[in-house]
Amino acid sequence: SEIIMRMPLPKHFTTSLSFAALTLAFAVSSPVQAADHNLAGKTRVLSAENWLRAEEPQRAADVYEALIEDGKASPDLLAQALYWCGESYMRMADRKKPNFDPEAEKKAYIKFKKLTWEYPDSSWTKYARGRLATMKEPTS
Repeated sequence: SEIIMRMPLPKHFTTSLSFAALTLAFAVSSPVQAADHNLAGKTRVLSAENWLRAEEPQRAADVYEALIEDGKASPDLLAQALYWCGESYMRMADRKKPNFDPEAEKKAYIKFKKLTWEYPDSSWTKYARGRLATMKEPTS
């Protein structure tokens, strides 16, 4: 176990853990204010971005999903989270990857579509429309 503890972690993996720890530490020290802090949503987005860079799309999607469900971030941040959540699912739709999820493309389609409906004027909507143009509408 000592050997495992000494193994260096990829840079983006440790950054993701750092942002997650920062978010948790702030939430524990001040749980009422943590969710309402003006940087809380941005910190979660940065954590999820680093999970994507570390090739951990499921972890990224989980962070994005929590932020979207919470709904307390700014509209632009929520639009960004919807787009990158969809991108996370697209990375899980690759059959060649070890984290393949057969439902991932459908989940991505739903996120991109939701982004176009809820935030039609966002700059992230343009990117979502581009992704939707290359996708088939899922059946049921």
